[in-house]
Amino acid sequence: MNIKVIGVTKTFKSLSNSFTACDDISLDINKGDFIAFTGHTGSGKSTLLSMIGGILSPTKGNVFYNSYKLSNASESDLAAFRRKYFSFIFQHPVVIPSMSVMDNILMPLAFKDGINEVMIEQTKKYIELFGLKAKSNTRASNLSGGEMKKVSILRALSYGGEVLIADEPTNDLDPETIAILTDIFSTLNKMGVTIIMVTHAHAVATQARTVYEMKSGKITRTLK
Repeated sequence: MNIKVIGVTKTFKSLSNSFTACDDISLDINKGDFIAFTGHTGSGKSTLLSMIGGILSPTKGNVFYNSYKLSNASESDLAAFRRKYFSFIFQHPVVIPSMSVMDNILMPLAFKDGINEVMIEQTKKYIELFGLKAKSNTRASNLSGGEMKKVSILRALSYGGEVLIADEPTNDLDPETIAILTDIFSTLNKMGVTIIMVTHAHAVATQARTVYEMKSGKITRTLK
């Protein structure tokens, strides 16, 4: 598996002005890589992550997953592609308020390969590890912000995927959960999962094999 980011630029335009979030970025990402992007808010990190994951299309340049050109695909093809290969941890938790913790985590699996007992048992282990066992059947609307973030993370971990894209995964988490999550990331990476992450947390970034710093829409230097 290889992801090639070739000269991607993303410009957002409004009636009055335009803003270039990413400016002519090229990267080569291989299977088993663990990459972290750091930098100040507004440096283009999340936009780059969204283009790599096929959520945003670049204004210029291309993203290839092996020989598959993401920037030419239709919305329906991209959705199918993301379901097959990617799992996502978004910066802000995405939950269905009326569904329980367990159902929020398992629901996406029904649209992928279906749900089996092995997946359910693994999900139960993750829920317990993240301190949510007592709230497995609690509606997401009754959770705190930090608990909702945990549910979003657990959904991505249970979903699997060749590539895990994580945008500020440790926001709103307590130190104990952060330590657990970084250990899980390390284990998944050793199993061959490619991890591409945005983080402001230095301790989390150091877990990555490669760390890039971004500024004003460009990768300015390699920190590791």
